[in-house]
Amino acid sequence: ASQSGECEFNFYALHPDDYGRPYCGLWAQQSFFNSSSFGSWAIVRIDLCGADRPMVSASWYQRNAYPGEPQFVPKPDTVDKTEGVLIFKTYEGDTGLSKLVVADAKTLRTLTTAELPVRVPFTVHGKYYPREALATGKCVGSTRLKKNSVFV
Repeated sequence: ASQSGECEFNFYALHPDDYGRPYCGLWAQQSFFNSSSFGSWAIVRIDLCGADRPMVSASWYQRNAYPGEPQFVPKPDTVDKTEGVLIFKTYEGDTGLSKLVVADAKTLRTLTTAELPVRVPFTVHGKYYPREALATGKCVGSTRLKKNSVFV
């Protein structure tokens, strides 16, 4: 864990219950992650409440990889707002591949990846919605994980 200090954070994600309310943590894309280079990008979990905060408490980093906007999908039936998965796209500069990454939201350890069939720009946005939101067209409300959920 490291202090957040002079960092640039973009594309933040919150637990669905935290939108519009005070919150103690978030996930974000960070530039200048481990160097003075803007191109050093990571996905980070930031704790905001408590002693010695704010603090970057977990990170996902891969050299020459450019992660996009993270989306948090909470674990059903838990009170811990860091339990769930984080989904994001990354573009690998060394290989030219784009991948979808699913990481443990608490530790940011990669759980699985899927190679995408095309190269996707690194500034892409995405959003998680329950499957019924696509059928009804109503995307406002809780995004708690339910059966038959999708990521678009």
